[in-house]
Amino acid sequence: MIISTYINLNLFGEHLLPNRLSDLCGLEFNKVVEKGVTVLRKGRYKDQVSPYSSVSLIIEAKEGDDYNELIYNMLVNFRDKTSRYIHEFDIESIILWITFRFDNNGQCGFELTPDNLRLMSEIGATLAVNIDV
Repeated sequence: MIISTYINLNLFGEHLLPNRLSDLCGLEFNKVVEKGVTVLRKGRYKDQVSPYSSVSLIIEAKEGDDYNELIYNMLVNFRDKTSRYIHEFDIESIILWITFRFDNNGQCGFELTPDNLRLMSEIGATLAVNIDV
């Protein structure tokens, strides 16, 4: 049984300016990592100041939510709000992370609609899926 599902749109870049991106595009990011300021808590840079900047838009899907609809709305909102300014930012990678958390008896079936795949292609996003048991 699925315990929770998180949909994250993450942008990374060595010279990304999170506050400027937020101000220009009107996006409120759930998580912001600033190069040279934020001390990371895990990963290969654990307990070190981050050598890159990143921002994340995060949605927790509730039981009964259509995750394809949530993804579609997130991608359209991001595309529409950033399209005029995205070329001004040094975004090295955009990753759509989907995390499914299960109890011990978990099984996952997962699909993306053609519209979501098209939108991911338009913004240059990579797909990553995590299955946590």
